[in-house]
Amino acid sequence: YVKPTKYTLEEWLMKILDRKKNKVVDSTINSYLRYKRIVCNLIGNTPLKNICSNSGLSLIKDLQSDLLANWEKRTVKHIETWMKNALQHAEDEGQIVKNPYSFKTYEPVKPDNAEKPVFEPSEVSKLIAAAQEYCNERDDQRWYALTCIALGTGMRLGELAGLKWGDINTEQRYISVKRSISWIAGDTKAVEKATKSEAGIRDIGLMDADMAMLKDYRTWTRRWLWKFRRSLTNSDYVFPFDDGKPFHKSATQRRFEQIEKRAKVRHLGLHACRHTHASNLIRANENIKKVQKRLGHSTPSITADTYAHLFKEDVDRDKIAIANANIYA
Repeated sequence: YVKPTKYTLEEWLMKILDRKKNKVVDSTINSYLRYKRIVCNLIGNTPLKNICSNSGLSLIKDLQSDLLANWEKRTVKHIETWMKNALQHAEDEGQIVKNPYSFKTYEPVKPDNAEKPVFEPSEVSKLIAAAQEYCNERDDQRWYALTCIALGTGMRLGELAGLKWGDINTEQRYISVKRSISWIAGDTKAVEKATKSEAGIRDIGLMDADMAMLKDYRTWTRRWLWKFRRSLTNSDYVFPFDDGKPFHKSATQRRFEQIEKRAKVRHLGLHACRHTHASNLIRANENIKKVQKRLGHSTPSITADTYAHLFKEDVDRDKIAIANANIYA
C-alpha cells in the first residue's frame, strides 16, 4: 500500500531538481530544466499517483512516441534517463508503487551511436609539435602545456580551467580533480563550481613525460608571474588567463584552433582531446572501469554508451598503446 501522493508530475520533477542544485554544475541543471519543460509541456499536470502500474507504462510509452516525433533519439534517451532517476526517487520514497521505466516490457530509446571525433596518433604528434612551436614563438607556454595535459589526461575543459598547482602531486605523480569552472554567466565571468558529478572528483595518474613537461612549465610560470611581481603559490591556476584568473573559454578555444591550423590537422576542437584520450585507452584494451574512473563518468555504462563503436573495433592494440604512451615523442 502506498499513501496517495499530492504531487503532480511537474511538482515532483521540480522537487528533484531542487535537490540536485548543489550537487551538479549549472550547465547540468540547465539541461535538467530543459528536460522538465519538454516533458511537462506534454504530461506535467498528470497526478504522480497515476504514473505507476499499467496506466503509467502506457503513459510513458505515449510520451516516448511524442518525444521521438520532435526530438533526436539521443535527446530522448537523456530525457528518459533523467525521468527514470526522478521516478525511482518517487518509488523509493513511497510516492508511487513502481517506477514504470523499470518494467521489463518498457523499451528505452537506443540512439544511433555517433562516433566521437578523435585525433589519430599521427595528428596527435603534429598537434604537440605545433603547440610547442606556437608557444615558443610567443614565449608563452600555457597553450602547449594545456594541449599536453588535455591529451594526456582526458580532463574536461572546465576541469582544466579549474586546475591549481596544489592539485598536482609531484611525488606520487597524479592530478587531483577537485573543481570545475563554469562560464554560464559569460565567457569572461568564470565561476568555480563542483565537478560535473561526484564521480568527477578523482585522481588521474601522470606519465614521466607529463611530469617532466609540468616541471619545465612550472619554471616558466614562475618567470612569467615575476613580470607582474607575483610569486607562484599552490592556489594559483595552472592555466591562467593574463589576469591570473581562469582562462576565458572562447579565447582558449580560438588558441587551440590556431594550433590545429598550424599542425594541418582536422578542426575538431579542444574537447576532442578528451575523446582522443579515451579512445587510446579503449583501443589499448584498458579495463572499462578504469577508463570510467579516469574520465570521471558516473557509471561504466556511460563510458560504454559514449564509446560503443570503439569496443567493436578490431585494431592493432599494441600499436595504439605505444602511440598513447609516447604522446610527446
